[in-house]
Amino acid sequence: MSSSKEKLSSPSPHGHHHSHGYNSRSVEVDLASFCIFNSTLGPKEGEESKKILLYFPSDVIMDAQIRHVGLLEAVTKFVSSFSDKNCGSMQTSQQLHVTYQPEEDFWMAMVTGNDSNFHLVLCSIGSVPDRCLYLIMLL
Repeated sequence: MSSSKEKLSSPSPHGHHHSHGYNSRSVEVDLASFCIFNSTLGPKEGEESKKILLYFPSDVIMDAQIRHVGLLEAVTKFVSSFSDKNCGSMQTSQQLHVTYQPEEDFWMAMVTGNDSNFHLVLCSIGSVPDRCLYLIMLL
């Protein structure tokens, strides 16, 4: 997967106030991918690409997009068996994965490089739903 360095605004106790209610400063984040999908749109084998409504970067081949969204579906289903929250984050040694469900059946997912400074900033935001929504708003 290719990635893109993006300057994102992140909360800081010494930053400027923005309309979304968080103080912010500019932080460079390695955005590996962002997608919006709906699992109900491609329920049959061979129709998996119908699930993907948006995928960044757009130059990723469809087979890789389908595998990534399939993994995201599996993780969100697994996590939903333990929690009724509509979002979550998972950190690996190399990446931070964030999912958010803004509407029933619709999911947004973002993968960034595992920058410890960005993760610390993210953890400074209150609840997990607030963190997920904040990350999506940055895009």
